[in-house]
Amino acid sequence: MNWEGPAVRIDHHEEGLVNDLTIQDTAAASTGSILLDFIRAWDQSAVDADIATCLYTAILTDTNSFNIRTDSGVFQDAAWLVQKGVDPVRVAGFVYRRRTEAYMRLLGRALSRLSFEMDGAFAFMVLRREDFQATGARGHEAENLVEFPFSVEGVMIAAKVQQDRDRWRISLRSKDPFSAERIAKAFGGGGHMNAAGAVVSGELSDVIVRLRAEVKKELGI
Repeated sequence: MNWEGPAVRIDHHEEGLVNDLTIQDTAAASTGSILLDFIRAWDQSAVDADIATCLYTAILTDTNSFNIRTDSGVFQDAAWLVQKGVDPVRVAGFVYRRRTEAYMRLLGRALSRLSFEMDGAFAFMVLRREDFQATGARGHEAENLVEFPFSVEGVMIAAKVQQDRDRWRISLRSKDPFSAERIAKAFGGGGHMNAAGAVVSGELSDVIVRLRAEVKKELGI
């Protein structure tokens, strides 16, 4: 069933759908942070342990485990939510330590084709439809695989190119002063300075050529 009534957008991204009402703060670390501020301004007593856990999880995952877009305010929000009943160890266990065998096999295939270019400043991996068919992994299980090439010393920009039916999903990460967002916008996507993405159509070889060109432009080489 498709909802046809009024819609409210709460977001910390610049890009997005136009809705009847928009609550937007592009400076916020996460959408969870915006919701937390809204609820506390309205009635902070409404935040029980269950709501606090949802908000904490949103902040944890959107900041990539407090690795990006994180300042003292983010940690203060996290601490406030823990005081409201969040169990950080339990949340981390649910989010990061429930991998499937299919995920591990998909990771192995992705890492086996990991490419390093531009004197090691750019790393990327490609996942095709057959990789998911062969391993039994589902699309969402590949969501954060881009973090593996990004974690390699010397890599300034990392990308994952993932087949999604007849399109390709590009996930990007970058280290300052380079911008993943500028690269994503060149493909019609968007996101944040250090984490962004786009969805494109076309042949994989053409997508990779375009991606290399945009990364070179961003790296200034």
